[in-house]
Amino acid sequence: MDSILSPPLPIAVSAPIALAYLFLAFLQCRTVRSGALRFLIFAVTIRFVVAEFHTFTFAASPFGVSYSALATIAVIGVGLLLIRRERLVDPALMPIIIYAVVIVLSAAINRVPMDAIEVLAKFGYLAIVMLAFVDACKDVGANRTLKMLLLPMSIPFVYQLMSLVLNISKMGENDGSQSFIGGFSHEAGFSIALACGLLVLCLIRDMRLSVRLISLAIGFAALVLANYRTTIIAMAPLIGMAVFVWLLQSFRPNQRWSLSILMPMLIAGMAAAFILPNQERFSDIATALDPDTELIRDPRSFTAEQRSVFSGRAYIWSRYIDSYSRGSPIQHLVGYGPESWSEEFELYAHNTAISTLYEYGIVGLVALIVLWGWQFRLALRSRHNIAIAGHLSFFILSMSTMPFWIVEGLLFYGILCGFSSYRLSQVTQSKQTHRRQRHSVRAT
Repeated sequence: MDSILSPPLPIAVSAPIALAYLFLAFLQCRTVRSGALRFLIFAVTIRFVVAEFHTFTFAASPFGVSYSALATIAVIGVGLLLIRRERLVDPALMPIIIYAVVIVLSAAINRVPMDAIEVLAKFGYLAIVMLAFVDACKDVGANRTLKMLLLPMSIPFVYQLMSLVLNISKMGENDGSQSFIGGFSHEAGFSIALACGLLVLCLIRDMRLSVRLISLAIGFAALVLANYRTTIIAMAPLIGMAVFVWLLQSFRPNQRWSLSILMPMLIAGMAAAFILPNQERFSDIATALDPDTELIRDPRSFTAEQRSVFSGRAYIWSRYIDSYSRGSPIQHLVGYGPESWSEEFELYAHNTAISTLYEYGIVGLVALIVLWGWQFRLALRSRHNIAIAGHLSFFILSMSTMPFWIVEGLLFYGILCGFSSYRLSQVTQSKQTHRRQRHSVRAT
């Protein structure tokens, strides 16, 4: 796994871009009356600017946490002041609260209360982004909210373009491949930042098909240049579903049945056209899908060659599971406590479920499944196919990295869950209106 940080862009390049985007965010906020939307614009802008200057912002502050963590806490504080008070009892918050209670319980039992603070702050960030997105949608509509977020979401794309122009890249430790990540610290966080922009693009309702497809192609090319295989694979359901829905909508209803048959074959062909020239990079997928492959097993049984499968993930997962299995009954129940992995392992688990099992035990894993299931059910009930595919993409991402551990991942999930919640409220309201109209017709 790559652990070396990326070389930063020259300050003469990165600083003017950051200042320009901060100024543009200020101008954007002057055009909207929604406090929640203004908050989201600045939250996204601040996060990407903070991530760009990681050589400074990731350093420890005098308060014992990084400047990046302080920025996240500040965003949470501002968000709490702006979101509507009734939103604090939103049913969509329930699974996040349950998960937070498990974190506190594990920290208390393992006597590491201070280690829970930063983790709780991350889930507070997730909740605030989700609730603010719902408020913004109620103020100005989902489509305008998403369109306004496109500008700050373009920040990592612009920084990547600068890294291409200046030929500044990060070299992969395993295969020597190049990752153009715009001066961000690591391709994982950067690729998920790009994924945030792609999510927003895919959820926008009224754009010309040609603009959508060109923008999506640029976004996918950016993901490929970022060279983080995990995110490329994870975003396939979202991108595939978006293309399918967009093309379906461009045809007359009586023609859609034939397109619905041809489109899956077309998307599969496009995927094959991408994978075949890069089959060495994706050969681990075939290995993992082989019925004879045992990914999770005694870590001592791995050969040197097998330890490199999935960039070492199978070996890492096996070590975490092995260490968890040797714990006490209480640790099997509530885990070893938040951030306890750093005392035992040099690398985080690269799998949200396995990491949760190790840190918070069976109780934590159940809480995580409830959280995922709860939010996915909102998307299913909203009947929005692109949002449903977005949840599937996030789940795939969670199985091979840890978006909950990265603020960019929390931003992605917060927007996705907020959209699902708002969309469901609109569907429910529409049904109620239709039911009232039907009753009134019967009464007359």
